[in-house]
Amino acid sequence: MKIVQTRLSQKFDNITLGLFLLSGLYIFYNLGGGSLYAWDEAWYGEVAREMVSGGKGWFTFYYNYQPFFDKPPLYIWLIAIAYKILGVNEFAVRIWSAIFGFGSIVLIYFLAEKLFPSKQTAFYSSLVLVGFHHFVQQSRMGMMDVPLTFFILLGITFFWIGRTKDRYLLFVGISAGLAFMIKSVAAFQLPAIIVLYALISGELKNLINPKLLYGFFIGILICLPWHLYQYGKYGHLFINEYFLKHVVKRTFETLDEHQGNVFYYFKIIFSKNNPLGLVSFLAVPYIIFSAWSEKDRSRRSPLFLVISAITVTLSLFSLVKTKLPGYIIPVYPFLSLSIVAAAGRIIERAPYKNSRLIAAALTIILITIPSAGVIFDRKYRSLDYNRELKDLSVTVKDNSSASDTFFLYRVKKVPVAIFYSEREISTVEQENILSIISSDRPFICLMIKEDGFFSELKNKINGLTVLGETDKYILYRK
Repeated sequence: MKIVQTRLSQKFDNITLGLFLLSGLYIFYNLGGGSLYAWDEAWYGEVAREMVSGGKGWFTFYYNYQPFFDKPPLYIWLIAIAYKILGVNEFAVRIWSAIFGFGSIVLIYFLAEKLFPSKQTAFYSSLVLVGFHHFVQQSRMGMMDVPLTFFILLGITFFWIGRTKDRYLLFVGISAGLAFMIKSVAAFQLPAIIVLYALISGELKNLINPKLLYGFFIGILICLPWHLYQYGKYGHLFINEYFLKHVVKRTFETLDEHQGNVFYYFKIIFSKNNPLGLVSFLAVPYIIFSAWSEKDRSRRSPLFLVISAITVTLSLFSLVKTKLPGYIIPVYPFLSLSIVAAAGRIIERAPYKNSRLIAAALTIILITIPSAGVIFDRKYRSLDYNRELKDLSVTVKDNSSASDTFFLYRVKKVPVAIFYSEREISTVEQENILSIISSDRPFICLMIKEDGFFSELKNKINGLTVLGETDKYILYRK
């Protein structure tokens, strides 16, 4: 233990270790509380639950007891492993995203120290990333965007170190392969950032370094077995669902009404991260100007890397037709670097003796005041996104068998109901609900409350019993 403490003290000062400790508390606090978010958090949690409890192996995924091809397997596997250790619960769904979120805060410290050789710059880069509340919020949810961000950041770190120690370039492609196994083609951000950096910095020779190419070959080998297995077993069904629907259509069409214009993510960055969102919009143009006016290559190249990462991520997802707030998560570590880099250059030119102290105080104020607001936000503390639906779905589980038919009527948050009820679900529309419940077959139905509609059902159908009721939902059985 003393050896570990000594090594930590050599690498980090007490203030940095304190930052990491507080960041961990910030992210992991009450991580297993509340109820899962719909769609994605409950969606992935349910797929992993059916994998663990269904006995159908770990290579074929199921959602609502039907084959599931929407995402690559790595994050689902991680949740399933957490279930094996911790049981099926909210904490197990969220823990890996939290680990990767915390890991990104630590990793940005290492990258910043390599880019701008300064422990102070590294400290503030980690601190500013903690101040991006959208990033921290996503780290507290069982979704794939933060793990993807970690592997992209890891690959960029290996690339930067590999510029002078090329054996590390091997790990760039491996990081890309793991990123692809998290969220498929979204991982292409990593090689795109490297290519753009090489083009604008003039370091094209790195692109043909054998170790970099070998690394990407290994990354491809990491991805191939699962994809080939799915194609061999399901053929065109896998191609249509996995690639055509969730890659091609998501890129060129708007799915599930998730739409927005090319400024959508600029609005997300600004609205979800004030005041740092605004500060980043000022910092990025400044470092672009600084990079092109800088004569010293060793000071210019780090800025080119940060600019490349921000440009690729914003451009890529701004052009994709389907828009979701979580897609932009990988940009936040690089926005943090842009803010700290811009502040460092401004301080260098400041005439005041106490400019560093003033900047430090201002940075802490910019981060701690809004952070306090987030900490005192009930939903952030509780992570309780669908309490009513959770409670009624647990009621279904306690009052039915696996063979019972469970219907949802006008309930859109289907994965939450499936996860907590552990029952296969059928959704029904208004035109056929009367014919379904008029049959002699017993069933349970959860529905959105509508004025007079349930009373109408009770008058028309004999034998309906209310099992539970909330302000929004009503649960009944026949």
